[in-house]
Amino acid sequence: MPSSINNPLTELAGAVDVVIDRRRFMFGMCATVALAACRTGGAQAELVRKVSSPRQTTQYIERGPADGPLTIFLHGWPELSLVWRAQIDAFAAEGWHCIAPDMCGYGGSSAPESTAAYTIQEVVADMAELHDHLGGKPAIWVGHDWGSVVAGALVAHEARRSRGVVLVSVPYFPDANALPTLVPLVDPARACRERGGPTRRREAVESAAGVVVRDRAALPLLSGA
Repeated sequence: MPSSINNPLTELAGAVDVVIDRRRFMFGMCATVALAACRTGGAQAELVRKVSSPRQTTQYIERGPADGPLTIFLHGWPELSLVWRAQIDAFAAEGWHCIAPDMCGYGGSSAPESTAAYTIQEVVADMAELHDHLGGKPAIWVGHDWGSVVAGALVAHEARRSRGVVLVSVPYFPDANALPTLVPLVDPARACRERGGPTRRREAVESAAGVVVRDRAALPLLSGA
């Protein structure tokens, strides 16, 4: 069993303080997947599993003893469960039960056509189903980038599923991905009209956003419409 089981966050937070070089990741993904497919091993070899429900299918990597402390690693964008390999290898060797799923739209998991399937609420529900499949015991949730948003929302709304959370790169802001926050960044003019503000309000919003996205077709992607 892990030597620091009484203080898991201290050990875990230090180990996952990793900077992901996205360019190297994108160019190296094919090679990484090929190596993963060819890899063989003994008792410590990783297992690729899937859990399905009427809603969706989630593929995940599993390492470590089933009776070890459950730790679930959520990847960011544009990544896969494979980005956590170094971390899950290290923690599995210390007795942790490590899970790294491909979230909705990535890797071997479901990729629905409807944008409604990609709302935070739905992705959190995907991870809750995975957690139930794994036994439902309180877990440590580790998120990187977009995975931090999902981990933070899950722990905030379903606290019984968590004994701790580690957010890498993206801190927890409850309203950061809510529509009242996102709409002004996509369509400042619409936000100005709905709030009845003068033109200078639009200019202030545009200045804060740094860039105005004029393609309003992007709005349904944010709203889940």
